[in-house]
Amino acid sequence: MAADLLARYSNHLKEIGVKTRHTYLSHVRAFFSWLTAKNVTLDQLSAQLVNEYLCHRKALGRTDQTIKGDHHQVRNFLRFARSQGLISHDPAKDVSCHWLAIPGGFPAYQGILREGLSYHPSFLFDYRLPLFAPDWEDFLKQLMDHRYSKPSIREMARSIMDFHRYLTCIKVRRLTQITPRHLAAFIELRQARYLKRHGHPPAKNTLINIRGAITLFLDYAFGRRNQTFRRTRPIPDNPALPNDILRRYLEFCRVHKGLKPITIQARLHWLKKLGRFFKRRKIKRIETASIADYDGFILDCTRFLNHKSLFAVLGALRCFLRYLYLEETIPSDLAKDLISPCRFSADLRPKYLPWSQIEQLLAGIDRGAITGKRDYAILTLLSYHGLRAREAAKLAIPDVDWDTCSLTLRDQKNRTTSRIPLSQQAKEALQDYLAVRPNCPYPEIFLTKKAPLKPLGAMLYHVAGVRLRQRFGSLPLARGSGLLRHSFAKLLLDRRARLSDIMLLLRHKSMRSTQVYTRIATEDMREVADNYANLLAVPSDGPANNTGAAALR
Repeated sequence: MAADLLARYSNHLKEIGVKTRHTYLSHVRAFFSWLTAKNVTLDQLSAQLVNEYLCHRKALGRTDQTIKGDHHQVRNFLRFARSQGLISHDPAKDVSCHWLAIPGGFPAYQGILREGLSYHPSFLFDYRLPLFAPDWEDFLKQLMDHRYSKPSIREMARSIMDFHRYLTCIKVRRLTQITPRHLAAFIELRQARYLKRHGHPPAKNTLINIRGAITLFLDYAFGRRNQTFRRTRPIPDNPALPNDILRRYLEFCRVHKGLKPITIQARLHWLKKLGRFFKRRKIKRIETASIADYDGFILDCTRFLNHKSLFAVLGALRCFLRYLYLEETIPSDLAKDLISPCRFSADLRPKYLPWSQIEQLLAGIDRGAITGKRDYAILTLLSYHGLRAREAAKLAIPDVDWDTCSLTLRDQKNRTTSRIPLSQQAKEALQDYLAVRPNCPYPEIFLTKKAPLKPLGAMLYHVAGVRLRQRFGSLPLARGSGLLRHSFAKLLLDRRARLSDIMLLLRHKSMRSTQVYTRIATEDMREVADNYANLLAVPSDGPANNTGAAALR
């Protein structure tokens, strides 16, 4: 059988014009001898056996060139055998000489390189980066878990592979030897090569993407070793406002005042601006700053801040001055001398939309895709329950009690935890989104739609603004989640809800915050004005006039 098959194969080679058919036949004879010794027939042949044969040839001391020849000749013969109907598939299709070092060869390797990058063995072999092992494949797996697309993963992997080649050329032996200088030198080299090849520098975004991909991997790899790749630069010390004072004040805000990190960062931002303002005024020590200097800083801020932001700056500055006075850094309490801009208590009126437009907004969302289901669930919570954007962003899966149809809000503005009933509309919207929500380790319900997959966070505020602009165009109103919260309060007013009930549903700490919404009860005010207009009308006859006067009394 083998002799007859080899004869037919020889005639086939002769017909297609192969001049070195004797070399082909010698390789195939060696392959048949190995199969005979293994007592294996052609129909029993598998990719693992083909890889085992190549490993056998390598163990005999054959050169890499000879093994590649063996692989090539065996593949040609197996194609011929398949065309003759002797085998149903080509077992050497997924076998490559590159994978001989792995037991079982390429079919035995089922790692993330094969799943996330490509199927071809020779292509995958290029991405086996020994300097970056064992973090390399775990990093690619993390990219896939964060829903990066396969083209994006390949593009990032190519940049990291080129950087690996560069490190190999400059004799870097360990991953922990890599420094930001190596990365900067590599980027300069890539830029110079591109300029030489194309005659013009590469696009700025190209270098940014390359640097970002490599930095992302190195941060991941160094982080697994409890190290940092990027060294944090020390903040330059300002003599007018030393870093030591700032550090102690921020710690005071965190421990004693219990401020949240985002508030502490905002205060640090304005204090740094204050330090730069003092530097321009050539104030060398904060102890020598007068109230006129602080007023000058406030006046300087009015150039680019509105009233609301300016009051936030004043609050941060007063708190800082009181802290300096308590610490005896300054001789007197300057906080009480700071004058705020005039603002009437009733000059702020909540902006709202009629409930009919809220229903149009929700009905106009296409819920065919995951993003549409997510946005519909967000806007339903904001509209039907008056949630703040921060409360909706922090909402986790365990916070929803499906049995009692209730929500637990843990990150409220007044630092309390509330349990509110869940409406049927919001329940159905949440269930619809959770059914298609991507699997991830984060407990938060609402996730980003693009990689990296993570909680939506502060970006949730913009979801309402984007959907409002898509539906109604530009609105001369407050944008974002606050508009839906105010609309929810206006709906409660229109349905004759008591202020105490509105206060509970809006989760206000003080009734003064709820009374703001009485300013938008325009229909009620119109009704009162019309009634009083009738009472104030002066008729021609006397008795009616007496009735009006009595009513006024």
